[in-house]
Amino acid sequence: MTVYYSENVFTRFLFNLLDDSEKKNIVFLPSSLLSKKLNEDLHSIALIPALEIITNKDLFVSRSTGISFEGLLSNSFIYFGQNQKNVTDVKLAGDISSMEVILCKILFKELYNSDIEISVHTGISENIKGTHLIAGDGNFRNAKYENGINITDQIIEMISAPFVNYVLASSDENALKSYSSKIIEIITDLNYEDNEVFNDYDPRVSEFLRENFNKIVYKLDEQDIAGIVELLRLTYYHGLIEDIIDVKFI
Repeated sequence: MTVYYSENVFTRFLFNLLDDSEKKNIVFLPSSLLSKKLNEDLHSIALIPALEIITNKDLFVSRSTGISFEGLLSNSFIYFGQNQKNVTDVKLAGDISSMEVILCKILFKELYNSDIEISVHTGISENIKGTHLIAGDGNFRNAKYENGINITDQIIEMISAPFVNYVLASSDENALKSYSSKIIEIITDLNYEDNEVFNDYDPRVSEFLRENFNKIVYKLDEQDIAGIVELLRLTYYHGLIEDIIDVKFI
């Protein structure tokens, strides 16, 4: 059984908790390819961006395992261009999926009443001009996040619930149940200080991650499930989907 993760500090933290036999099953891919892999290999499992559920309604989704944000950390940050008063276009870079496209449109409509044009850039450059959003570890290079706006805070305020960025999903209900049970055993009573993933960053970023990582939730509860539902409703209220989705939680 193959399990797909996107590659960022949050998934690598989880990866480091696994024993060697489980690590052999993990394949790291860009976030935009994860749900595609689930549809190609019906017995595989993946941590997919939560809003990928919109175009993959038949997937089963774990109600106990995912990656939920409740504090200062985020997988995506927005950076505003210098002296840019009216934002009409936003560039997206890094580990971009449809989720970042959707959330960017919603955020700028909600916060600035702006209907923005979006362009996706495959690479990350320190010289991106104008307003842009970066998803993934590009935010933690040279402490870039210090100059950005954490989208987690904005989304939590809009949905009045935790922001679940990634959900564990599969087309195979039994495989998902089995893998979720294994992960639950691993992530119960986590030690957030000693994980080797923090050693991959410079000291200032490492300290920031260590101090705030206890706000990352891998073991979901009912508040997190409500957050997923409210996030999907938000896309409906903004006219980005035609019907409210009934998620196949297990």
